[in-house]
Amino acid sequence: DRAMVPVAGGDSTAGGCGIEVRVREVLEEKVLPNVQADGGDVIFRGFENGVVWLSMVGACSSCPSSTITLKFMIRNLLIHEIDEVTDVRALGQDENMDARS
Repeated sequence: DRAMVPVAGGDSTAGGCGIEVRVREVLEEKVLPNVQADGGDVIFRGFENGVVWLSMVGACSSCPSSTITLKFMIRNLLIHEIDEVTDVRALGQDENMDARS
């Protein structure tokens, strides 16, 4: 069972994967400033088999545009920046990695 790991200020070696470190860097530099400006936040939950798992929290958790932000902004950016990333999916804030579909 993986604990939620905030992107900013979290342990950048969680999972021991260089790809996870690169994902965190892209999120911190290019995603968080925009999301946090609107009162939201993104929590990196994990990387597995090419899929980045994130939770949208704060204002993002109830925003109808959060799916668009996740799929079109964050997904496209991560796929463009990191060759190993093939998809980005959302996990509810209270869901754990084992409960994902």
